[in-house]
Amino acid sequence: MGAGAIVFQHGPRPGVHAAGVAHVRRLIGLCLLTLFVLLSVAATTPAADPLPDGVVRRIGTGPVYRVRFTTAGTLMGVTGDRVLTWDPATGAELARSTPLPDLSGEFPWLSSVSRDGTRVAYLAAVSECRVHLYDLTAGLIRASYDTDTRWPYARFAAGGKLLVPRDGKVSVCDPASGAEVATLPLPVPSPRTYDTTADGRRACVGCRHAGALLLFDADTGGPAGAGTVRVGDGEVTAGSFTPDGRTVFAVAGDGTMAAWDAATGRRKWAGKVVPSGPAYGGLVFPDGRTVAVTGEDRAVRLVETSTGRVRHVFRGHTSPVYSFDVSPDGRWLAAASPDAPVYLWDVRGAGGPAGPPPDADGLARLWDDLGSPDALPAFRAVRALARHPAAAVPFLRARLAPAAGADPAAVARWVADLDAPGYAAREAATRRLKGLGELAEPAVARALAGSESAEVEARARDVLLAIPKPAAADLRALRAVEALEWAGTPGAAEVLTTLARGAEAATLTREAKAAVGRLGRRK
Repeated sequence: MGAGAIVFQHGPRPGVHAAGVAHVRRLIGLCLLTLFVLLSVAATTPAADPLPDGVVRRIGTGPVYRVRFTTAGTLMGVTGDRVLTWDPATGAELARSTPLPDLSGEFPWLSSVSRDGTRVAYLAAVSECRVHLYDLTAGLIRASYDTDTRWPYARFAAGGKLLVPRDGKVSVCDPASGAEVATLPLPVPSPRTYDTTADGRRACVGCRHAGALLLFDADTGGPAGAGTVRVGDGEVTAGSFTPDGRTVFAVAGDGTMAAWDAATGRRKWAGKVVPSGPAYGGLVFPDGRTVAVTGEDRAVRLVETSTGRVRHVFRGHTSPVYSFDVSPDGRWLAAASPDAPVYLWDVRGAGGPAGPPPDADGLARLWDDLGSPDALPAFRAVRALARHPAAAVPFLRARLAPAAGADPAAVARWVADLDAPGYAAREAATRRLKGLGELAEPAVARALAGSESAEVEARARDVLLAIPKPAAADLRALRAVEALEWAGTPGAAEVLTTLARGAEAATLTREAKAAVGRLGRRK
């Protein structure tokens, strides 16, 4: 062996016992074997997918086809054979129902859970034209409905009633007993979408290929308000109301969406809300400021109801979104898709550290963004202000004031003059009422509803149709109210209370009053 060669000593070195060497060798071998096993497992086991940006947590472990937040704040989901209940704050499963009898395994997404979490309606397996109403508490079918509509989708509406599509009508049913309490007659078959106002007094129905949304009195089945609002030539995929019932929305198969005054049929806005293909959803948030839609690109878009513009986009679902729902406080949006199975999205952007509060220049930029015609930076400003109430509340208090009103006596006189004997007086009254904009709306709407005069009806509709869209200053104030409500501090509540004392007819006043009411209910 040449000089300088390294020799591995196989025998015990001087001073080291042979048994000790053998023990060390066994330990080394065991460590190497353990490392090999760990590396093999890591190579064959896929890592958990990271959550998309904006997702609070993933909920569920198997397919979920329908999600519903209950009034108590829990989240419920219809799976392939039963209904599960989770705590959205932790993602923990709280309960699971017994298997739903005769549930269609092929179309489990044709189901709906009541807002109180005690009932579920679903398509029967034995027939493509039958719907079951199942009592989750008692564990039995309360009612079954045979229809002439293939794959009928029965749903619990915003007002709590169960709406079931039948041949030539939609049945309005009591969710407790399942009894039919009213019918909505349809001029064309195959209703596609249906909902009611939160108080259950009005309903809207959209039919396949009709290009229109029909408005009904949900108690009598007769026409209500505008009666019919035209969407276009395409299919209506969703219809819904704001919580106060003043505005009705329609989502269409060409990716567009529109909003109307439910009483007069005045179109407030219309536009494309998904880039291509049809739009679905039409979920209105509890505060009425946002409506959620989805499309073929699998993103969930939040549309601002005052402008019709997209204010935020949740991206991360890699398969079609089956359904979504919003929590009672509007903080979370739960969306179900095969890949998720349920993502809980953070609507207010409140997750993670808030970062440093904005300085004077930052607050000024946020104020400018609140008035932007682009709803995306405006929504970011709402989020940012809400996360820093110590800086935002004094800033907004100094810039917001209650809405000024019109002289009630003058408004009443002009409304009366809509039916004046002289043409000149009628024209002058119409012109002055138009000049008041939204401040004339309540009085003119009452005149329209209560008058039998064709002249008053025509002029009142003319005045209401002329009400302009919100100006930048109006949008800024409305978005500031949203930021104050989200902040939810005593100081923010004080500013909202002050704004709620403004002119009764002003949108700003109504929004501030509603925000104060919601904050009071959350205490």
